[in-house]
Amino acid sequence: MTLVRFFRPEFINQVDRYNGTANRFEDSTANGTMPATNIMEGTNSFVLELAAPGFSKSNFSIEVNNNTLTIKGEKQNADAANVKYTRCEFGYGNFSRSFILGKAVDTNNIEAKYENGILSITLMKREEAKPKPARVIDVN
Repeated sequence: MTLVRFFRPEFINQVDRYNGTANRFEDSTANGTMPATNIMEGTNSFVLELAAPGFSKSNFSIEVNNNTLTIKGEKQNADAANVKYTRCEFGYGNFSRSFILGKAVDTNNIEAKYENGILSITLMKREEAKPKPARVIDVN
């Protein structure tokens, strides 16, 4: 039985265009494992969640440059030199994910937190991108 992964082309601009992985289906890069990512849109913000268990806050680097949000993580296995593994499935290595930010994102108002293995990045929307309430227009 063959498992087929589905790819939604409308998300190309949100995933790793600059890393050259926008049209690739692999879960990993040459440098390590790519973390799974959720992207949610709310009324006032977008939230990105990256699954990165076992990391600490100091393992992350987050940067915005030319409307591109780049998230980098680096975690090394400190015991690798001292332990002989017969099998090692834990992923230790680097990752880098880049997301193209649309005009709706206020690049000066971005917050990040790391809790319970999830890196959450909140991208606030610009005022002009937020939904406006319905307006009643009087007929003269």
